Amino acid sequence: MNGKPLQNTYAEWRASPQAAQGLVCQTCHMPDRAHLWLGIHDPAMVAKGLTPHIVADAEKVRFELINSGVGHAFPTYTVPKVVMSAVALDHDGSPRPQTLSSHVIARRVHFDGSAWTELSDSRLSPGQSAALELNWNGSDRIRVWLDVFPDDFYAEQVFPNLIGALPAESVARPLALEASAAAKSSSFRLYETERRRP
Repeated sequence: MNGKPLQNTYAEWRASPQAAQGLVCQTCHMPDRAHLWLGIHDPAMVAKGLTPHIVADAEKVRFELINSGVGHAFPTYTVPKVVMSAVALDHDGSPRPQTLSSHVIARRVHFDGSAWTELSDSRLSPGQSAALELNWNGSDRIRVWLDVFPDDFYAEQVFPNLIGALPAESVARPLALEASAAAKSSSFRLYETERRRP
């Protein structure tokens, strides 16, 4: 799609600073030779690869996320979605929904039954960053956070399509429903903080 394989992790790693330093896949995914294969589902593993940077000035808050330690694109494949968000708070500390701003980090794809289409690609290569800015909008506080949806493609596309195609009496249907619920519940909030207007 758009001249790129559906998944290209090995090539991404070969071009990374980690490869140049002699760090291999097992260095991060199998620490101390443990056969854990830690990845996007493990909050501690994800946190090690990212650096959040938040700056508040008189006009706005800037939330920057840097791929500081992942030795390939973050995320490397099409299943996860990561969302940076910011919202202004009222005097009681409640979010003002009309001020909500978000930025999605993902490779969004679609399969129509015969061909794949890439809808967007906002993944972060090693050393690359994404930024989200929010004006104060009359508030004195802004909250920023980062949510990770490890199984987003399965939860939003694969399982709904599969469940819709299965007959009600199918023995596979309860298993598909169970897998769908697990995919939807795998999300986690990796980071959250607030900044006050200087």
